[in-house]
Amino acid sequence: MNAQPAPGRRRRPEAVVQREILNFFLSIGWAVIRINGLKSRTSAGGYITSYICYPGALTDGCADLIAIAPNGKRTLFIEVKAEGGTQRDTQKRFEAWCKHFHLEYRLVSDVVELYDLMPINNEEIN
Repeated sequence: MNAQPAPGRRRRPEAVVQREILNFFLSIGWAVIRINGLKSRTSAGGYITSYICYPGALTDGCADLIAIAPNGKRTLFIEVKAEGGTQRDTQKRFEAWCKHFHLEYRLVSDVVELYDLMPINNEEIN
């Protein structure tokens, strides 16, 4: 995760990767909440305002995206970092908080890192 981009290869901005991840989940029918923008798109195309509170903070260190399966049986907290990027201390604390409550947390730098986590046609979660 902390590897630097290959020589001659440009680092892709986090916002671009976030948008790709958001579009991926929407394309398979999941709801997505984008925390850092505080304005989130649902799979129905609407918008909601999002705030996440956990002990010690209101959104500080929170994952960038929260993806929720159509039936609510699976929720992913996704922190997006540009290739070579590292988590801040607050983000590491939030990851530990998620793990304490057995919540699924992923640190990714490319949407393809999520493909293997998704069952074909959401079969595992239906």
